[in-house]
Amino acid sequence: MKLLSYIQDSARPSSRVVLGKEVMEAVWADMRRTQLPSWISTPPHNWGLPGRGKLSADEWRIICLIFLPITLIRLWHEKTGQEKHLLKNFMDLVNATRIATSKVSSTLRVQLYNEFIFRYVKGLQELYPDKHLLPVHHAALHLGHIMELFGPIHSHNAAFFERYIKFLHRMNINQKPGLRAQPRPVFQLTIFFTGELESTFMKTSSYNANLHAILADDDALRKTVHEMASMIQSMENEDARGFHLATLLDPSLPESIVASGAKPFELADPEYQLLRALINRTSTASHLILPRQAISVRRISTHGLPYSAAGEAPRDSNIIFQDLPAMTGNQKVGVIESIFGYEYRSAGDQLNKGYYLSVRERLRVQGQVDPYPEFGFAAGFLCEADTTRLHVIALPQVLSHCSLQQIADIGNRQLVHVMPLDRVCRFAHVICCWLELI
Repeated sequence: MKLLSYIQDSARPSSRVVLGKEVMEAVWADMRRTQLPSWISTPPHNWGLPGRGKLSADEWRIICLIFLPITLIRLWHEKTGQEKHLLKNFMDLVNATRIATSKVSSTLRVQLYNEFIFRYVKGLQELYPDKHLLPVHHAALHLGHIMELFGPIHSHNAAFFERYIKFLHRMNINQKPGLRAQPRPVFQLTIFFTGELESTFMKTSSYNANLHAILADDDALRKTVHEMASMIQSMENEDARGFHLATLLDPSLPESIVASGAKPFELADPEYQLLRALINRTSTASHLILPRQAISVRRISTHGLPYSAAGEAPRDSNIIFQDLPAMTGNQKVGVIESIFGYEYRSAGDQLNKGYYLSVRERLRVQGQVDPYPEFGFAAGFLCEADTTRLHVIALPQVLSHCSLQQIADIGNRQLVHVMPLDRVCRFAHVICCWLELI
């Protein structure tokens, strides 16, 4: 990201300063006020300081796709000079990156990616006419064609190999260097001699792979050494940084549901009436028998993503959901109040089962009060802080989690910033509407 290569401490005089001390302090403060779902880890709040050290690529990705857009748009959206130009250029990159890292691809998404990335590169040349474009910019211009040929980039990117390199770096080599490649003049070939370092890498990685294979294939052994298996699992989870858990998900896989903490209870009248209306609207069966009894669920995971009621785990309770009838523009923001399993019978004594959520809606701010939509779908939008209308929805109506950040009062209104964190980019229609306005 070319723009970020010019981040400097404002105490160091330079015409290339983009994010100075005041802006960085605003970013850090906003990070502390932002609520992310549990599958996204928060980067260190003091990133950018010399003592912080190097950030991982995934931490940079979270900072650039979530935190910087929130703060920079809030600070710079009313600017008219260089800062506004920088902001628009950066948001072109953010929008392009969100599309490119989506788990699905299509002709429309490729067209949208090309629109953003070409405008971003052109903007770089205007902002920094004395600088040369880098090979990474050239590669980014070809990424749309690569997605057109091979599909979403998660199927062929190098994230796995980068993480395995980190695994190799963490091995204890006892300060013993390996042997370098040495030429053999007689055969005019380069022969690689394996030293102690290389042998350690090869043997340890082989042991690790074989152990995983044995534990995966032998249920009896796994039960016998369950403590060791749990320790291995916990060690692997240590590296589940940033978007890594979501990157493992495949939206094309069949839906899987895992519920925990189930307890029977009786639905209160508001939830029961809304549930009856939902089932009557969506069911084609006749003579429905709809009891008040349900099963309360503390936490539920679908496609690997966890959802919880606000009282259980607030980070996993902020969602974007699809209202019925399901059509473009019916996406709403809400907070989960409760999750429950429900069974009812239809004609012929057929048993129907499903999971449902009680959700309080946050109304989206309309008009010029909200500066975020101007900068594309990846900028998010503003909502009222207080929740209003109660909805009862089926689990498949949940589209994604969203980040939530309390912001300063605007015109004596308590507002929050919402950013959808949808890994399959269901919000592409928002980009289309935005492009029509520019």
